[in-house]
Amino acid sequence: MRKLLTLIFAGSLSLTAVAGSCPTLLNDIDNRLASAELDAETLVQVLELRAQGEEAHQDGDHDQAMKALERALDLLEQAEQPAYMQQQDDLMY
Repeated sequence: MRKLLTLIFAGSLSLTAVAGSCPTLLNDIDNRLASAELDAETLVQVLELRAQGEEAHQDGDHDQAMKALERALDLLEQAEQPAYMQQQDDLMY
């Protein structure tokens, strides 16, 4: 019985941690958007993914929220790389 309670408690803590990281990612996206130099298409993609992530977070679907927010951050990170680094990344895939 003790092991079961321990597992339930540990599981609830991990869900809280995942749910708590959504606002952190939202803030990170907002901070990067303030200084990012994005083309119009990338900006629209990032804003849409951010909105999807925020909505999923509010609906309690934190897995979906994390996927959308991390994809938005990936796009921002790609845009922050110098052009020669982006070309190298394209060659690697």
